[in-house]
Amino acid sequence: MVLKGKSITLTPYTSDNCHSFYRTYIADPMMTENIFVYNKEKTDTYYHNKVMDPTRIFFAISHEDSIIGEIQLKRIDFHNKCATLSIILSNDSVKNKGFGTEAEKLLIEYAFNQLDIETIYADAVHRNTRSRHVLEKIGFEHINDDEILTYYKLEKSSYEGHNKDKLFHIIEINEKYKGNVINIISENWGSNLIVTKGKVYNAEELPGLLAISNENIIGLITYYIHETECEIVSLISFEENKGVGTALIQRVLTIAREAGCKRLFLITTNDNTRAIRFYQKRGFDFAAFYRNEILESRKLKPQIPLIGYDGIPILHELEFEMDLYS
Repeated sequence: MVLKGKSITLTPYTSDNCHSFYRTYIADPMMTENIFVYNKEKTDTYYHNKVMDPTRIFFAISHEDSIIGEIQLKRIDFHNKCATLSIILSNDSVKNKGFGTEAEKLLIEYAFNQLDIETIYADAVHRNTRSRHVLEKIGFEHINDDEILTYYKLEKSSYEGHNKDKLFHIIEINEKYKGNVINIISENWGSNLIVTKGKVYNAEELPGLLAISNENIIGLITYYIHETECEIVSLISFEENKGVGTALIQRVLTIAREAGCKRLFLITTNDNTRAIRFYQKRGFDFAAFYRNEILESRKLKPQIPLIGYDGIPILHELEFEMDLYS
């Protein structure tokens, strides 16, 4: 998942990005009087305890190929559709340049438009007037104070920065849409059955999520969890370049982590070069190549065509995976 702005980019918060950030981090005196000293072991612990927490979504803030900050949604509650925003910039050299504001707006719009979050909370130390000013400028409403912090809230309905024409929300597949889901699977996979590595899945029996815009399905993902693994069985988006597929993957990623899965994986075919690029750009790694596996799959599902995208013969299966606790 990459969120691009005018001056900065939000990129996946890998362990390397985390270390790059904290090597240049200088504690802000408006937030703490303690002096920060980089420590590799403590940073590793922080990364595994915080960044890998399934109730958080982290991004690195990148500017001109340098990691200048980290930003996150924490305490994510999809049931109540709320989360808390938090951001840290590395040092004074990247502050007062609009980078923090731009990063917060990117993450806010991602939360509202793609994660179906409706309320975002934030807080700032009383004396950190710069952070408080940014939050208030974006549209956060002051709701409370304690001895140390000022607390804010931003409602999706009142946020002026999002484009209503691009909004969509994500829901679980339910009875209202089940018939549509079966039709989508049948039209795009040749029948309501999907075969991966010799296993046959029935679309009617799989859990999944829908991206909905104006009561229309604009994206679909189905998945299957077995023990500590989660397989993405199908994914399709009907509106390109709006982050629909990425948002659906992110939700399944969260579901998999909450279920205790250690691996998220998927199978695609050798002709689907677009999917191969798509998944690798979103953090999936090539895991296995199954030569001529489609020949066996056709015995289970004769509807699998001989020729696929760009006139390429469909012969092999490729497996991509994401290690959820590396």
